Amino acid sequence: MTRIIHAADLHLREAEKDYCFAVLDELLSLAKNEKADYLLFCGDLFDSFADLKALKDVFRAKVEALKGCAVIYLPGNHEELRRGTSDNLAAYDLGPVTKCLNKPYSIINGSDVEFICVPHQESYAGYRDWGVPAKVAGKARVLLLHGTDSSVYCGPEAEESKGGIIDEDMFSVVKADYAAMGHIHGKAQKRINGCLICYSGSAGVWRAGETGPRGVFVLEAAGGAVREIEFKEIKSAGEYRFVSSPLGLDGGADLAELKGQAREWGKQDFVEVGFSGFVEDENAVAGAEEAVRAAFGSKVRRLDIVRGEIVVAAGIAAHPAAKSFIEKWRARKPQDAAREKTWLLARAIGLKAIAEALK
Repeated sequence: MTRIIHAADLHLREAEKDYCFAVLDELLSLAKNEKADYLLFCGDLFDSFADLKALKDVFRAKVEALKGCAVIYLPGNHEELRRGTSDNLAAYDLGPVTKCLNKPYSIINGSDVEFICVPHQESYAGYRDWGVPAKVAGKARVLLLHGTDSSVYCGPEAEESKGGIIDEDMFSVVKADYAAMGHIHGKAQKRINGCLICYSGSAGVWRAGETGPRGVFVLEAAGGAVREIEFKEIKSAGEYRFVSSPLGLDGGADLAELKGQAREWGKQDFVEVGFSGFVEDENAVAGAEEAVRAAFGSKVRRLDIVRGEIVVAAGIAAHPAAKSFIEKWRARKPQDAAREKTWLLARAIGLKAIAEALK
């Protein structure tokens, strides 16, 4: 039996190296605790080639401390970013790591598993002519691939839809039992023609919109098949959260409301606070941003303020109808989170009608 950890899209980056290495440390500890035989990095291990050069020494030291677990590294599209014309990934020492650089593919053989390693390519159209050998009897076949499976990907992130589109027939041609995928940052899986295709998603929160727990897949291969798979959450990755925060009529932020929501935020979370609403003076919004950052910026890893639709409506702050409407609107806040979007929309519609009447 062989135990394998499938990770992808760590995007190690110098700009957030403390956060990134905390995620990597937990992942390496997981590999040790799970007694994994292999740890797979399925593309975009580094956010760019420049980040690889800046962080390689620390990365190497951390991986060298992982004993008894082979590390396989498949480059993704981000390893091509900010790469100089003379830069060659093969020339950099990443420690006890097998770098899968050969295109269109290379093969790594284990005792009861074989890995077909396909580095990121802008086009996989020639896969039928690759000449992948027949599957070895008694060995599970794991395909490492960094790209977009058109039958699993459901958008709408622009980057994942640009290049590296994979025809689902590839999995049948390669005769894989399990496809360890990278590139899509959300967890997803689907079985196609006997192959279990899995995106573990980004192991950390790299950008806005990456909702839900971050993690990796742990699987077991034995008897020529992959027989068990489990998703393991990486706690140190935190989560991405978006919070709608309608501005007051005076352009101020509702800090009391945000404080209640902030009780659920973790130190490693990436939080976006979305401002919107009808205000007397747009100049006051800058002060609202400062107040939110001062109150909550230290409670999370990253806090961004996003300005949505902010409409300046002269006289609205003092208008009796607006004040009365806001009071009644607040009193009707739903307990069910699923209805909160409708409740926020009602606020916008009501204030729009009042603002129209002021013209």
